[in-house]
This record gives sequence, C-alpha cells and structure tokens, in this order.
Amino acid sequence: MGYNMFAYCNNNPVHFYDPCGTECICLTKRVSSRHICENDTEPQKETNPVKFIVKKKATKINRIVNIIEDMAKPVDMTASAGICASGTPSIISFSGQVGVSVDTKGNFAIQASISDNFTTGTPSASASFYTSITNAPTVFNLEEMGCQAGWSSAVPISKLPVALATGQDLLLIPDIENNDLYFGALTSVGISTQTEKLSGEVHVGISHTFTLFSFNIFNVFDDVYSKIMEG
Repeated sequence: MGYNMFAYCNNNPVHFYDPCGTECICLTKRVSSRHICENDTEPQKETNPVKFIVKKKATKINRIVNIIEDMAKPVDMTASAGICASGTPSIISFSGQVGVSVDTKGNFAIQASISDNFTTGTPSASASFYTSITNAPTVFNLEEMGCQAGWSSAVPISKLPVALATGQDLLLIPDIENNDLYFGALTSVGISTQTEKLSGEVHVGISHTFTLFSFNIFNVFDDVYSKIMEG
C-alpha cells in the first residue's frame, strides 16, 4: 500500500474525485475514466455506452434476420409488381412492363419484360398495374424467355373515354440449364381504350425478361452488421 494520498484522483483532487473507491471521475468534463488500482491484474478498457447499446440492438436484430433467412431459403418463390403498357394493332399485341421482383433467397431486382402475343381482341391500347407470383427459386430464374397464356376484359366507364380493364395470365418459365419448368400467375388491373362495349379476349405468347439492377438484402445486412460490430 503506497503513501500517495491523492492516488485515488490521479494526483489531481481539483478536477477528479472517486466517490466509490473504484472509479475516478472527471468533474470538468463529466465523463468517467477507469482508475487502475494497484491490485488490478490488467487495465479495463474504456466503454462507449452509445456503441454498446447499438451493438446490443444490432445483435438482436441479426438473430431475427438469421431466423427469417433460415425459414425462407428452403422455399422457392418469387413475387413481382409493376406497371405494364400494351398495344393491339391487329391479331398480334405487343406489351412492355417494368417492376420490382423479390424472392425468398433475399434477392431484390428491378426487371423489365417485353412480350408478343397472338390475340382475339380488337385494336386497342391499355396501361395497367400487375402483380405476379411464381415458384422459381430466384428472380434470376425469371430471366430470358417465358411463355404466357390468358385472357382480359374491358368494361366501359360511363362518361369517360376509357374502360376498366382486368386480366389474368398463366406463366410458364423454362429453365433449360437445369432442365426444369417453373410456373406462376399474373393479375393486372388498369384502363383500356376499348370503350364501345363490354369486350374480352384470349391470348398466348412469349416474353423476354432481363434484370436492370439487383442486390441481396441478407448480404447487405451482413455487411452493415459486420461494420457495426467492428466499430
């Protein structure tokens, strides 16, 4: 035991005090720093309470994300939503769509598609909002060629130059590389220029899908979590 009467306050009783005998506290800055006692085996590191709370919360969220990832990955499913525009000059109709696609593997993609269809409808144009679901493992399995067959109808809206249009399609997506076939359904709701009377049509055709942008939400979270824990 030493003879220094001011060891408890880092030899500075004006700016420091030690109310409990274990911690030297600065009076001016109002922040505490660990006082290393003579019987301590090793110095105690300074702690940042904000970082501690953030890391603790991040760890809890990481556990939840891991549980969701483990539950979702064994399931094969994609879901898409976006806008579509189409035109029917004759027995062949042309359409294009762009939307957001997600899958159970954590992939998020912006994808676009163009399609050509043989139709029984009359010349018209339409714009609609669509949603679709498939059993494809990832959004990248939606790329390249696909087939669709379905129907649509248009109901004139009173006193308006447009009609309410709805449609339903069966989607077939061949995976030549893996010798597999995926299927799904697409539903659309929008407006059409076919306003003369209640009308409907059936169609069948092919489509080509390509990815404009993509990322994996699980990978992004892992990167953010790693940076938080390293900080």
